[in-house]
Amino acid sequence: MSAPVGTRHVPMRRCVVCRASRPRAELLRLVRIDEGYRLDPARRLGGRGTWVCAGCATEPNDKRLRQAFAGQAQEVRALLHAAVSALPQAAASALPEPASAHASPAAQGAAGNPASEA
Repeated sequence: MSAPVGTRHVPMRRCVVCRASRPRAELLRLVRIDEGYRLDPARRLGGRGTWVCAGCATEPNDKRLRQAFAGQAQEVRALLHAAVSALPQAAASALPEPASAHASPAAQGAAGNPASEA
């Protein structure tokens, strides 16, 4: 019942905006402090972290941000905008596309399904 030799465990986290599970390295972490929220680029600050995927950070959905962050949605939007604009160009190009990150399986079609091609 153990993992095959040579495979590493990849910590997964869930984006609070789109609810997609992704590897921790692909998400931005926000931490709640007394004054509001703070970006945690090193992922080491104490307390519970809130995770947001790169797709939601580049094109934030106002309604979903309000649902996830309530009264601090505008503050979080500003933090996410600052975090994305501070990324180096190489790292920004490595971010997944927002449309593909949030597309439902029905929207993606059955391109890989051999039964649909018959």
